[in-house]
Amino acid sequence: SLRSCDALLQRVEANDPSLVDLAILPLKTFTSADCLRLASAVRSNGTAGHLRSIHASGHAVSSQALQALGVAISCTGTIASLAIGDAQMGDEGIEALCRGLSCMRTDRMHGHDPAPSPPQTPLPSLQVLDLSYKGASNGAMRAI
Repeated sequence: SLRSCDALLQRVEANDPSLVDLAILPLKTFTSADCLRLASAVRSNGTAGHLRSIHASGHAVSSQALQALGVAISCTGTIASLAIGDAQMGDEGIEALCRGLSCMRTDRMHGHDPAPSPPQTPLPSLQVLDLSYKGASNGAMRAI
């Protein structure tokens, strides 16, 4: 259907070099299952992934899917900008996303590297995390 984001997700899965900025507008359907699929594609593309930003605000996504996306982003290091979730995301969703995003730091502190990269290619890191209008309280701010 026209509201599906399937074609966009297929392009991410194929690591389309022309898809650098993924924008899934609120008029599209983007479910928790779609978010898990996106996380899988980002992680599968690894450090060779072309995608640099994900903008999927305005969509309700489960905490599990948010954490999986965070893990994928932190393990590959290719996504510089992320905006995801909706006003109902709240502390639980933000904390889950942050847990996922912190996996690389935690693994490296314990001597594990879940997605090794060649030494000459430093991993870029997430530079912009847009959590505007996501129902955050002080608890979520501590997680960030």
